[in-house]
Amino acid sequence: MKTKIKYGFLYSLILLLTQLLWLGCATTQPPPPPNTGDFSRVATVLTQRLLEKGVLDKVSTPPAKLRFLTVVNNTTEHMDTSLFSNKIQLALNESGKVSIALNPAMGVDYILSGKILSTYVRTSESRNRTYTFQLTLTDPQGSAVWVGEEEFTK
Repeated sequence: MKTKIKYGFLYSLILLLTQLLWLGCATTQPPPPPNTGDFSRVATVLTQRLLEKGVLDKVSTPPAKLRFLTVVNNTTEHMDTSLFSNKIQLALNESGKVSIALNPAMGVDYILSGKILSTYVRTSESRNRTYTFQLTLTDPQGSAVWVGEEEFTK
């Protein structure tokens, strides 16, 4: 009888210690990836900067013909970069300064490409991820004529 009580108590103690250890090692959840609102805000900021720079106004026959390449996701998270790309294309097209060239064979004045990067910082209290959105406007010869970057932290 004493042995059963002794083993029952020992089993309960081990179970309790395991639970306490598990709770003590619990970590905070990682931050969520960018959402549609984040994409819209960053796309608006970068598009305004590009339009304000005046580079697109320097073509001989306006509006500037622009080929938009894929935005590359260089983060460890899955995200639909077409949301970001579409917001930029829409804003540029609505500005009247750009005509988006959908056919790669068309002669273009500029090529716009992008990249999304992230860095991860973990402290004892939180986890933060900083996202960096980069856009590069190049001429057909490959020279960068404008580079824009916007960051935000989640």
